[in-house]
Amino acid sequence: MKIDVSPDMPMYNLLRSYPYDLAGALSEYIDNSLQAYLDADEEVKKYIGCLKIEINISLKDKHSQHVIVKDNGVGITSKGLQIAMKPGFKPERQSLHEFGIGMKAASVWLGREWDLRTYPFGEDQVYSLDFNLDELIEKNKKNVDVEVKKAGKDDENGVVISIRKLRDISQEEVISACTQLHDTYQIFIYREKILKIKFTLDDTSADLMNQTPRVEPKPLDYPTAYLTKPSWSTETIAFKYGESKVWKENISFEFNGMPVNGFITVRDKASQTSNPGLALFRYNRLIQGSSTKEYRPKFLLGSQNKAAPSKIYMELHLDGQEISHTKGKFNFDEMRLLQILKAHPTVKNYIDQAEAHRPTYEEENKVIACSSKDEVDSTLLEMKNEKIKSSKNKNTKSKAPYKSGNSGQNDTKSSNPKNTQPVDILHTIKTPNSIIIEDIAKEAIDLYLIDKMWSFALCYRVVLEKIVHEKLKVSHPDIYTNNFSEKGIAAILKYLHSNQNLVSGSRWKALRRSLNTLSNDELIDITNLASHGHSKPTKDRLDTLLINTQELVKWTMDTGND
Repeated sequence: MKIDVSPDMPMYNLLRSYPYDLAGALSEYIDNSLQAYLDADEEVKKYIGCLKIEINISLKDKHSQHVIVKDNGVGITSKGLQIAMKPGFKPERQSLHEFGIGMKAASVWLGREWDLRTYPFGEDQVYSLDFNLDELIEKNKKNVDVEVKKAGKDDENGVVISIRKLRDISQEEVISACTQLHDTYQIFIYREKILKIKFTLDDTSADLMNQTPRVEPKPLDYPTAYLTKPSWSTETIAFKYGESKVWKENISFEFNGMPVNGFITVRDKASQTSNPGLALFRYNRLIQGSSTKEYRPKFLLGSQNKAAPSKIYMELHLDGQEISHTKGKFNFDEMRLLQILKAHPTVKNYIDQAEAHRPTYEEENKVIACSSKDEVDSTLLEMKNEKIKSSKNKNTKSKAPYKSGNSGQNDTKSSNPKNTQPVDILHTIKTPNSIIIEDIAKEAIDLYLIDKMWSFALCYRVVLEKIVHEKLKVSHPDIYTNNFSEKGIAAILKYLHSNQNLVSGSRWKALRRSLNTLSNDELIDITNLASHGHSKPTKDRLDTLLINTQELVKWTMDTGND
């Protein structure tokens, strides 16, 4: 019996440079054996039991190096053998062995000589062939001889492939390949329990596949976590609310016109070293995201200093999606997939939980328990009010009284029985056309009272710019152009100083004097510097700024004719 192994034999030399690694080449044999087992009748599967694949690699003797792959599967029929040896034959449907070049490409990639022996289930004959690449190329042969003999009582169903004249393979590559195969077939080995792989090196009895089982991580059992650092607090505050729940949930969506199914979980124990992140499967075979080559995309999970990359585990089954011929990666738009995941409400909820749950806070009894999110919000409001009240009392006792209504200079020599402070001018801000500015002004007051000066400076910058813009837009629409609307507070004040006719009249003499100070003083730049992170303004400096801008605020709030 002869088998056609054409096309032109030099084509096999090209397979020597196929972009495999050792694990990728060996997985071709496993895929073929496993798919044949999955396609078999239930009676055949029952008879075979668990599919067992043994891989032995011998490297110690340079002259007798070999790779032997043996299984107890259904074997290859005579017709199947002719198909399997034809390079480029493509099965009609997508499956584990869908490209039609796996066994041939892997064998030629591994070595220049190999032989195959198979005893197909349900037949009484054993088929054997030898493939010598150098001889076939030299003689330009297109056929190989197949020996056929009647099966004996000692013959076992399955396939044995022996490869010789190996390419350079190191022990490190072998050990790495074992780990990769362990990851790739984890569902078949541990979840479905239909596959066992034994891997030995240099005829030793030690099974390199005897590794830590690849099982789903234990999910977190915990209420909904909420973590916040409000502007009025110097510390991060941790909450938990509602009933405890197991943080594992099925997810499904459509991608490239095909369904995607899987689940997401927040791990009970975070791990930067053993969490694969996103594990992407195709027909239960892992394609991307393993224990050694994790897949934790920053676009979705954030940078490594975040909590989510070490806590979120997601298993997605993308059956039918296109993959590379080596089955090492998907051939689709990765960013589109990540965008779909990022917009998925369940995924977002789980990432938020991963970031908010902090075991160290729980251990230190720093987590505030609430019954609902509404109670969390009300608790935060109470804490904020208490903080402000405490700060006001502290300021009343410790601060010298301030005389308001000065001429624009920093003069605090006189006392005021009402104990006012420079920041009180913000209470006068009323902007019916922009309620948000009033809210920012109130927030700025609260920040000032609890000594959050950096945050106060940012808020005050926004308030000053907005109220001056609105004043000029209403009172001098002729000069208010698009270019003017883009000016910052420092540029606006220089403009007003150069065009004091805009603030003419006896009522605004003090304002004109303060403009002389502000246009030449770096104090007004405090808010600009703070907004860019170049400065950490002190309370004394901001008090001076508040005093020198009081007439400006009064002018913007005046609704009469200048």
